[in-house]
Amino acid sequence: MKQLTLQDGTGATITSWDFGEVATGQQSAPLTITLRNTGDEPLTGITASISQGSSADGELRVTLAGIALTAAPAPLPDLAPGAGHAGTATFIGPSVPVDSGTLRWTAS
Repeated sequence: MKQLTLQDGTGATITSWDFGEVATGQQSAPLTITLRNTGDEPLTGITASISQGSSADGELRVTLAGIALTAAPAPLPDLAPGAGHAGTATFIGPSVPVDSGTLRWTAS
């Protein structure tokens, strides 16, 4: 089975992030994340990207395998079963109270 899972620093599956209170223009503390192959087959053709509202509403910043993600899908190295791409996620505080961003990934 092919499966990619986003995990936090403890190995728990991430379904959403809460960066807490982040002041306007300030950066949150980084969250440690790993995009891990939790299946039993190698994964190839992996890409990842982020989508979000305007930067005036806050900004999600994600780095995986040393690659800073943007809205354009970025290719990531292949993953053997159990292997993962480590990275971080941070949030820059918005000028309005609430914002959201989405991390997307695909693999074949």
